[in-house]
Amino acid sequence: MKRQILAMAVIMMAGCVDDLPEAPEAADAVESALITDPWQGIYAVRQSSTNRFIVNPLGSMQITCYDGIRNLECPVQRLSLSGTGLPSSRQQEIRNRLPSEPPDERMASVLLKGTIVNVRDHGTVPPTYYPEFRATAAYLAPTVRNHGGGFAWVESGPQNGFQTTRLLNTDLTPERDVSFPHSTRLLWVGPGSAPSYPPDSFVAYRAVRVIGPGLAPPLEMDVDQRFVRVMPGPFPIGPAELLVR
Repeated sequence: MKRQILAMAVIMMAGCVDDLPEAPEAADAVESALITDPWQGIYAVRQSSTNRFIVNPLGSMQITCYDGIRNLECPVQRLSLSGTGLPSSRQQEIRNRLPSEPPDERMASVLLKGTIVNVRDHGTVPPTYYPEFRATAAYLAPTVRNHGGGFAWVESGPQNGFQTTRLLNTDLTPERDVSFPHSTRLLWVGPGSAPSYPPDSFVAYRAVRVIGPGLAPPLEMDVDQRFVRVMPGPFPIGPAELLVR
């Protein structure tokens, strides 16, 4: 079943470039099969040149690229943000940050949720093919700086001072290391005051300490960066909340 799901990651789109506005319907159908949990399918994305974007699954996980080759990261020729539902001004703000994103994911400030598709453009003779990353959500850090290399999804909370977190994972790998939820106390060690952690966000952490006995005891995480989802549509923001909810 895992191989069947993986095989669906490479899609031959039948529409022309002119038909691309209709393509998200097909992409959505594939995404529902590939990404079965909201905390999966999250990648650090950077832009290395005009027509080259690098999609990087966080951590040491390998990704199966559009050409079937497994690697730690995948190059794609195009990036689509239309599936995020964000207005063009917000999309442009995200794109403006991508060229300065470094290869080291401990400096990443942009995380995108989505899938890789292979688009066929038969508006050219002969037809041309290109891989595209289609994002469905964007998560941005408020600052661009060094931070921990571990990432966790904030799933719920806080309750009694603890929040439920999951280690970040992706479906685009031959084997899935499913991380069970743990009640976690997030200890802010980054610069500035301690931020809030809404459920739809990620945290970068450096160290984990176990509190108490048991198979799934509460944890303490030293957190020094957070990524909050950029919400679609206009909403009021302040100077310190640029691009984050």
